This record gives sequence, C-alpha cells and structure tokens, in this order.
Amino acid sequence: MALKRCIGCGSLTHASRCPACQIVHPRGRPYDRLRVMILQRDNWTCHLCGQAGASVVDHVTPLAQGGHPTDPANLAAACASCNARKGDR
Repeated sequence: MALKRCIGCGSLTHASRCPACQIVHPRGRPYDRLRVMILQRDNWTCHLCGQAGASVVDHVTPLAQGGHPTDPANLAAACASCNARKGDR
C-alpha cells in the first residue's frame, strides 16, 4: 500500500489519518450523537454560508491548530462543500 499524507497533520501514513490524529479525532457512537446534537442546535444551517441543509460538523478552530475535537463550543453545522473548501483554515 502506498503512503499518503495524514489529513490531520500532513505526516506520511498508510491510512487517511496517522495514529496520533486518529486518537485526537473521535469516531463511533458517542461522536455520532454529538454530531446530531450540533446539527440540531444549529437548525441544520451552515455557519459558513447560511444555507439550510448542513450535513457535517465543522471544527471552528481546526484540530491542526489546536481546536478541541469534542467541545460543542468548537463545533458548528456546515454544508459539505463549505467544510471541504475551508479545510484547516
């Protein structure tokens, strides 16, 4: 398998995230509940463009810049295109 860049920190890895970033970025049922809670809190509206229909949760302060992965104050609803465009900025 070819090496690729970690989407969290940019280091070379075999997976999409290096082992360190996998620990920082949660996955699983508790995070899924938090994700739905944030989307409902923000009324499914993208905080970046203001359009309805947000489907992802964005880290306001990116994890790469020290943002907390599960703090509701650091999470906001976003549409997939805005979140992809924002990246780690």
